[in-house]
This record gives sequence, C-alpha cells and structure tokens, in this order.
Amino acid sequence: MSAEEVPAFDADSFKEDILGAVSNLIKSEIDAASFAKNDKVSDIEKAVSLMTDIVEKMAATPKEAPTKKVANPFNKGTNYAEIAEKMRAAITKK
Repeated sequence: MSAEEVPAFDADSFKEDILGAVSNLIKSEIDAASFAKNDKVSDIEKAVSLMTDIVEKMAATPKEAPTKKVANPFNKGTNYAEIAEKMRAAITKK
C-alpha cells in the first residue's frame, strides 16, 4: 500500500465523532435518570396522598371519653413487687 491509498487522519472529524458519542451517552443517562426520578416522585406522591387520607379519616372520627380508667403503675404508693409477680405469672402461664 502506498501513502496515497491510506486516508489521512482527520483529527477534527475524530474529535467531533467522539464528542458526539459522549454527548449522546450523557443525554441518554440524563433521560434515564429523569425517568427514574419521575417514577420515584410519583410513588412518593401516592404514599403522601394515602397517608393524608388516613389522617383526615382519623381526624374526622368522633372523639369519645374513655370508658375505663387505667391505673398508672408509676403513681406513688404502687406496690411494684405485686405488679412484677402478676407479670411473672402471666408470662409463665403459657
């Protein structure tokens, strides 16, 4: 092969080809990231909407006075040994 048959290396054309390929790759990655981001945002919006509905329903529930008063075991004068014994009995009752 003679020197005339080998095409000359065109650095500018090569640079443009490389930059075009890199640009296309970056654009495709941005598009993929944008899709993933939008997908996640949609999931988060659905979850927030569901939680908002639950809270609104709970807020709309009528409030009732407690029907039974529960003893506070941390009040002064509480016999903790008696409470501990009841707990032991409940645990070993299985």
